[in-house]
Parts: sequence; structure tokens; C-alpha cells
Amino acid sequence: WSAGGNIAAVVAQMARDAGGPEIAGQVLITPVTDHDFSRPSYQENADGYVLTTGLMTWFWDHYADAAERSDPRASPIEGDLGNLPPAVVFTAQFDPLRDEGAAYVEALTAAGNEARHVPMRGQLHTSVSMVDILISAVDERAEVAAALRELLGEPVTAS
Repeated sequence: WSAGGNIAAVVAQMARDAGGPEIAGQVLITPVTDHDFSRPSYQENADGYVLTTGLMTWFWDHYADAAERSDPRASPIEGDLGNLPPAVVFTAQFDPLRDEGAAYVEALTAAGNEARHVPMRGQLHTSVSMVDILISAVDERAEVAAALRELLGEPVTAS
């Protein structure tokens, strides 16, 4: 989720480059995949939805110097995206990161990977993690669990 999605995407690339360990798949929930703030979701969702453009600026300023932000270890969309494990990427409608998550799916697909985008209509950056607080994300949490089961080769059953 979020910065953890960034780390997971980077680890998938690093594991591929190192010859292992084998990664079964990537389930990325509202991930940070790029340092580009010019996407429309950064303007549309700049304020008022928990994660703000100002907070993302603060996070990036504490995470990496401007010159390092295009490094694939910070912005995985900038890396070699070929031959990566399957990915399911969840994005939230009211999230500055929405468009970079969608762009990551497009880039993964263009590089020949199996990748699926799950846009979570009406949701915030933190919706999936707000168990027993935000009832509207129940279906999305179930879909995250189903994606994990699918990528791990377990049968998916109705809940």
C-alpha cells in the first residue's frame, strides 16, 4: 500500500535482475510509482482527501533528492519493466496517486507483462486500510484478497 507499493514494485525489479527470489505477483494498493506531479490527479485531488499534493511533496523531499527521483529505485515506472511478475494495481478515485498507478499498469502492459488496473470508484488513498471504519471499501478489500489468492495459485471462492 502506498510507499509499500513502491517498495514492492522496486523489489520485483531487483529480484528479476538478481535472478531471484521468484516473485509470484504484485498486488499494489494506491502505490507510489513515479515522482511526476504533473498528472491531473495531483491537481484534482490536491486537498481534502487525506493524502494531499502538499503531503506528497513533503514525503518526496524527505525520501530522495530531486536528482535521485527518476532512479528506478525511487520511481519504479522509470525502470526496465520487462519480464516482471503479474500485477494487480488498485487506484483510488480521490487520490493524488491515481494517475501514476494507472500509468504504471499501462507501462507494465506495454512492456509485455500481465497487469490489471482496478480503479476504486469513490475511494480515498486510505480506504482499503480503514477496516471497520470505512464500510464502503468492503468490496475493494475482498478484491485485494481475491487478487492475492489468484496470484498465489489458490482457488478464489465467493465470500
